[in-house]
Amino acid sequence: MDHRRDRAENQCGTRMTSAHEKRHSSMNDRTDRVTITACPDGPLLVRGDFSLVAAPGRSPQEPERKVVALCRCGKTGIPPLCDGSHKLTGFRAPAPADDPS
Repeated sequence: MDHRRDRAENQCGTRMTSAHEKRHSSMNDRTDRVTITACPDGPLLVRGDFSLVAAPGRSPQEPERKVVALCRCGKTGIPPLCDGSHKLTGFRAPAPADDPS
């Protein structure tokens, strides 16, 4: 079993949830609005009520937690989730677009 996901910490300062914390967290209320945060040179943090589809044609899976980190560097060992590999590879994300408001 690969425990890298459980101990990874991304650059946004959000620690990935351990298996113990996942089992004991309150996941009964799945009505949260979804937000996606692009961490500087790191993963996309997805928060709220969502499902993941690993590939076209596969069934949606509801994660066991309300926040997941999705890999942007392509080097993770646990796709589509982030395992912190972006730190080792020196991944640099494109700069965000200017806010039009």
